[in-house]
Amino acid sequence: MKKYLVPIISSLVLIVLFVVGLLFNNGIKYQNQLRLIKEVFPEAESFELISDPGYEFQQLDDENRVYEAYKVLKAKKEIGYVYYVTAKGRNADLKVAVGFNSSPKKITGLKVLEHNETPSYFAKIQPSFFNQFVGKAFDVNLFKVNKANGATDSSHGFERAITVARLQYAHDAKWEIPAPVEVVSSKQDLDTLNLIYEFKFADETYLVTLDQEYSFVSSDKEIEDDAVVELFESFAASNPMTDIIKSVETTGSQTIIVITAK
Repeated sequence: MKKYLVPIISSLVLIVLFVVGLLFNNGIKYQNQLRLIKEVFPEAESFELISDPGYEFQQLDDENRVYEAYKVLKAKKEIGYVYYVTAKGRNADLKVAVGFNSSPKKITGLKVLEHNETPSYFAKIQPSFFNQFVGKAFDVNLFKVNKANGATDSSHGFERAITVARLQYAHDAKWEIPAPVEVVSSKQDLDTLNLIYEFKFADETYLVTLDQEYSFVSSDKEIEDDAVVELFESFAASNPMTDIIKSVETTGSQTIIVITAK
C-alpha cells in the first residue's frame, strides 16, 4: 500500500506547489500592473482588465488605436479607466498609458510606455509638456494640447493618443463627447459673396464671416485663440452651405449669376 501512496502524495505535492507558484506569479504580475496603473491613476486601489469578447476597441486608423483597457476601482467601486494606446508621432508605435477619472471628468496622468521616435528629437519634449495633462478636463468643447517646441510631430502623436482614448472612454462610460461647435444659422452676404455663420461655442454666440474657401475673414467678437478660428473654419468646411452664389458677372445688359452646389 505504501508503495502506491508515495507517488500519489508526491504528485499531489507537485500539483499544490504548481498551483501555489501560479497564484504567486499571477499575484506578482497583478501588483506590477497595479503599480503601473497607479502611475497614471494615483487613486487606483485595484483594477479589472476589460477582456469581454465583444469589446470594441476604438481607433482613428490602424496606427492610432486603443489596444488595452482597464476599469479602475477604489473601495471596489469604479472610478475611471486606464487605456493603453498606440499612436503615430514622428514615427509609428508611440505607446502611452492614459488615465480618465469619471467624476470630475479629468485626465489623471499620462505615461510613455515605449516609442520609436528619434532620441534627439524626442528629448526636446520637456516635463512641462506632460504636466499639462494631469488634472486636465476632458469634458470640454475644444480639447487642445499645447505643442512641445521642436517636437511638433511627437506632440501630434500624443494629441491623437488622447483623442482616441477619449473616444474609448465615451464608449465605455456611455458618455457623449460635447460637440465642438454648433451652427445656429448661415447665410451669404450678397454684396461680398462671403459666407456668414452664426456659431455657438462654449456658451457664447459668434457671428463669423468666411470667404468661399472657408478661410476666416472677421468675427463680431474678438477671438484670441487661433485654435478656435481653425475650429470654425474646419467645422464650416465640413458643414458647407448649399447653392451659394459663386460669382456675379455683368456683360452689357446681362447679369450672369453662377451658383455652385457645395
